[in-house]
Amino acid sequence: MSAACLAAIVLLAAGPAGQGPVSAPGPPAAPPVVVIEAGGLAVTADELGDAVVEMRRTAEPAALAETLSPEGLERIARRLLERKALAQAARNAGLDRSPDVARAIAAATDTLLAQSLVEREILSIGESEAALRRYYDGHQEAFRTGARRKAHHIVVATRAEAEAALAEIEAGKPFAEVAAARNTDATKARSGDLGWVSRGVMVKAFDEALFALTKPGQTSGIVSTSFGYHVIRLDDVDPGRLQPFETVKAQVRQAARDEAVARLKRELSAKYVPLVNKDALATFGR
Repeated sequence: MSAACLAAIVLLAAGPAGQGPVSAPGPPAAPPVVVIEAGGLAVTADELGDAVVEMRRTAEPAALAETLSPEGLERIARRLLERKALAQAARNAGLDRSPDVARAIAAATDTLLAQSLVEREILSIGESEAALRRYYDGHQEAFRTGARRKAHHIVVATRAEAEAALAEIEAGKPFAEVAAARNTDATKARSGDLGWVSRGVMVKAFDEALFALTKPGQTSGIVSTSFGYHVIRLDDVDPGRLQPFETVKAQVRQAARDEAVARLKRELSAKYVPLVNKDALATFGR
């Protein structure tokens, strides 16, 4: 059943008009087209259409194929009618009044209505090219590539060894040669080459020392981390750049959607302030 169908049922179940403004009656709605019926139960074209959309959304070849022929559509309609018959038999047996079933129905209704509200909120932001470009222009920092540093390092077990390595470099010995001779980690095999390093990838002390270097060829002092004692040489700087709109269009769309949903949740959180029963949680399941 689609969100629109369930929403209509919920509104009808709310009772007669009179609790709010009544709009002028419009033209009478066309009667639903029935595709299959039996014993007072019927499946409408709208219900069949909802089922077909859901089956196609799964992208399973067998399900997709069944939606493409009159014979397949009839099988789908028959299954829907069978489900209606089973549901009616369950109502006749009073199962809809069972506490477990009633809770499950309420939970399913809540889920579908919540999804429908989220989808409406997403649609309200507009996803035209112009709307997405406005979001991109207003949130450019989110679509920048991060700053990077290209570097070599020397890592040894003790400060004395790091001081000796630094002295060799200051005396003119090539940095890569010292790293190849002294390193205690896997970079020894590539003369201490770290390649490009993004902000926040390394441990804090190393990260801060590396990104404090600004000019290629610059060397740090001795940096202590949990991995040992380091000397770092900066090889190159990439300050980051704003990625073109066309490159990140899909990310822009998702970010705009996420922001719309987050805004809706913030509004609801302000309206519905939780009151937690910690005693009940503490004894739950015991």
